[in-house]
Amino acid sequence: MFCVSLGLALVGLLVLAAVRPAGLAAYARVMIGHGFGTDALLLGHQALLLPNQALLVLVPSMGGCVGLHGPTYSYPIVCPGHLPRLEALMRAAPANASVALPSLLSRSMPVPYALFLLVPLAATMLIGHAIRSEASDPGVWIRSLIGAGVVVAICVGIGSWFAGITLPSASAPRSSSVTLGARILPTTVIALAWGLGGGVMGGLLPRRQDAVDPDEPPPSPTSV
Repeated sequence: MFCVSLGLALVGLLVLAAVRPAGLAAYARVMIGHGFGTDALLLGHQALLLPNQALLVLVPSMGGCVGLHGPTYSYPIVCPGHLPRLEALMRAAPANASVALPSLLSRSMPVPYALFLLVPLAATMLIGHAIRSEASDPGVWIRSLIGAGVVVAICVGIGSWFAGITLPSASAPRSSSVTLGARILPTTVIALAWGLGGGVMGGLLPRRQDAVDPDEPPPSPTSV
């Protein structure tokens, strides 16, 4: 369920890049055109960041929030209904907690972005339906579904911790740092709700019936 969610989040990100070619072109200008060595370094880092990007897309798709977090402040960046202003984010000084940054860093999210809700919905319903198809006993299905929901919540929580990008603050004491990512505990709770709720909805979908009557004895092996 966790892997399918990450995969669908990446697919959604690629679809978004395809329908917004201007943004893709701007991103490409940042990544290439600096010489072979620098381009290779940037592309290598981009490949390593793909799991981070998938997780940071998945969290808002579930209804969570990716933000900029410091010792004394927390600013939402990518949340339901909000998208970042990348230019303002790059110019902002996160260590200056006296600046009211939320309105500067975020803008309203266009309605079509709500389609990203299909990412966790499809992943959890797909796996929930698969679990129900394999478990003929309703009790086994419920226990398996609860286990899957708990495991996917733990995976999303641990993934959120790994996916967070933490940098030391240039204008604050050395012990201070700035993190771009999701809050682990709220994200874990949201993932648990998706795992259980989506799994139940998937399990309630009609199952494909086998063509062979289960009470019918199996055919005899073919003679050679």
